[in-house]
Amino acid sequence: MSHEVDGLEPFQSGEGCWTRSGSGSDDSGSVSALGGHGVYEIKFLVTETQSCAVQEWARIHLQHDPHASAENGYGYSVNSLYLDTPGFDVFHRAETFRQRKFRLRRYGCEDVIWMELKSKSTGRVNKRRTPIAAAHLQGKIISGEDSNWDGNWFRAHVDGLGLRPVCQVTYQRFACVGTSIFGPIRLTMDSQLRCQPANGWTVPSEPLASDALLHDRQILELKFCDTIPILFRDLIRDLRLNIATFSKYRQSVEASIAFNRLLAGLNSAGE
Repeated sequence: MSHEVDGLEPFQSGEGCWTRSGSGSDDSGSVSALGGHGVYEIKFLVTETQSCAVQEWARIHLQHDPHASAENGYGYSVNSLYLDTPGFDVFHRAETFRQRKFRLRRYGCEDVIWMELKSKSTGRVNKRRTPIAAAHLQGKIISGEDSNWDGNWFRAHVDGLGLRPVCQVTYQRFACVGTSIFGPIRLTMDSQLRCQPANGWTVPSEPLASDALLHDRQILELKFCDTIPILFRDLIRDLRLNIATFSKYRQSVEASIAFNRLLAGLNSAGE
């Protein structure tokens, strides 16, 4: 069974269920989609007017994310540190890294840091994540002394793939959740996207002071487990939303990393 949306290939129904990403939402070493089946994500770049309309629609048809606060516009801040190789293999979509991103994430100024691997297979997105206290982050990743640490899977990727911090990224997220006949659904709207080169293994605890990357656009994401819900299909149709391909990481790297470094990485990957 599937539902079509103009300009969107129909997604086929199958197994899998989405669980909300957010602070404290996952157990140590968990995968965000139950059973590892993943979720579908559709992205849109929307204007300020469209963003207001989407948020008004979401307040009527969905529920606010449990971690969103009224004083923060029913949202929360997302602060990340993205990792890549010296040759920027993730950025250049080298074969081993084509569908994978590695990052450290903090929600607001919380003490907890989430070590994350986001991957994509057959159109579905999976996320594996493990929490760690910010004060222990650098020692655990660099020292490698604790063989029983839950985050060893992440450190193994860092060591084995030669990953190191590349850029810091922050943004404000409006988030709502709901249900459909096919399972849980989630809507997020990201704004005030900012970036700067990494400062060691430091994960930001507040929005960066750099200029916003998207001055007149915001990033809307619709997430669902299976077939696209009729609710989302109607939203896309009624607001005439156009599907977009957008990577916060790649946009941030292009804005914060010198072109000659990226070119050197591309040449190195081609050798």
